[in-house]
Amino acid sequence: MSLHTLLFNKWSEYQPMANPNTIHNYTRMMLKYQQWEQNYTPPSGLNPVISWTCEQFNIYFNQNTIKAFLDTHENLNTKSSYCAVICSYLNYFNGETKILEKSREFLLDIKIEIGLETDKHKKTVVQDKNWRSLKDIRKCLTKRGKWIDEFKYFDDETRSKTLLIDLQRYVISMLYMGFNEHPPVRCNYTMEVVNDVAPFPALLYKQKINYLIDTGNSMLFVFNSFKTVKTMGQQIIPVCDGLETILEKWIHYLIQNKIHTDDTKNYLLYNSRFNKLSDNMLASYIPTAFQECKAKLTVDTLRHVFISDECNLGNSKKYAKLMMHSQMEQANYWKE
Repeated sequence: MSLHTLLFNKWSEYQPMANPNTIHNYTRMMLKYQQWEQNYTPPSGLNPVISWTCEQFNIYFNQNTIKAFLDTHENLNTKSSYCAVICSYLNYFNGETKILEKSREFLLDIKIEIGLETDKHKKTVVQDKNWRSLKDIRKCLTKRGKWIDEFKYFDDETRSKTLLIDLQRYVISMLYMGFNEHPPVRCNYTMEVVNDVAPFPALLYKQKINYLIDTGNSMLFVFNSFKTVKTMGQQIIPVCDGLETILEKWIHYLIQNKIHTDDTKNYLLYNSRFNKLSDNMLASYIPTAFQECKAKLTVDTLRHVFISDECNLGNSKKYAKLMMHSQMEQANYWKE
């Protein structure tokens, strides 16, 4: 078996949805890098940062070697393409978190050095202006939660649109930043609420709808519709005790105000007309849900904050799964 066929087959196993022509191009480019690397003598004292072997295919990476290889190409687009291929290669052929994060780190340094992009880990001016730590955000949420409990707003039966929106703001803030067990996902909480255990098995296979399943004893989020569903598949996440308590109060409020009824579809979140909240509308509601923090905290900013403050090598894989993105994507969210 030729090296090209060997590498092509392995790459196809890891990326079954990729276009075969793309895999052929990736394979060709990696073989070119390997051929060049075998004839390159790096400066003394530099050890390979990463090595990988598959049968007769051996390849070594260190920052100096990759930089030297990229310098053999004058075209910036070509340099960028090789960077992308090397990063893809490392992502699919190395499962170790330390290797992946180290490879992304030095590839980013190289791309910055040759002018392909700015440092993704530095906050933009807008991000810096609106940045709040996870600790400070949760202080605001705790204060607001105590105020809501003190005045028993979840027991109100006036069907007030103003109160509905105000309580929902609090629910949204707790869904996104209230608990480490539920790190901020994208706008995926526009879901149907099912209050009976019986339909649950059938619902598992109903695509393009997200559900909050209330079995009476516990709650589950069932995500069938989200950005990375094609690669990650359906995600079922048990609701933690703290969030479950808040959602029980919220659903109680919706029932006693006849927003949730037995003869209609019931949703987790609503607009001011008591209709299902859309993904785009949820995105616009999120900054107002955190207005006590005195910053414009979008869903993207919340994801940056959580990953920057909470994620590390030990929990990276766990949080990437809960946030429904790859570890590579997660590394890109981290900010200094």
